Amino acid sequence: MENVAMILSFADTHSYPGCRVSIREGSATDQEKVLAEFSDGVTVLSVLEQVGEHDITLRIGSYRTLRGTNIKEKVWILKRSSDREWRVVRKA
Repeated sequence: MENVAMILSFADTHSYPGCRVSIREGSATDQEKVLAEFSDGVTVLSVLEQVGEHDITLRIGSYRTLRGTNIKEKVWILKRSSDREWRVVRKA
């Protein structure tokens, strides 16, 4: 696995508006590679396209959930809800 600046842990097997996300490790800036880790254990190399104090634009590559559902690449806007907790608010 490539070196990543941060691990973002999603509370579900896929991202959707309202989904909780916690930052498990690291910190990152614009255009850095990060790892999106979903609740079923699937990890996806992703890119933080833009990082602000209260929002993140995150590009998650295509992947397959553990149960076999194919998820296409999407770009999401996340908003800070506490120190290391975020919520997905919408597609970018």
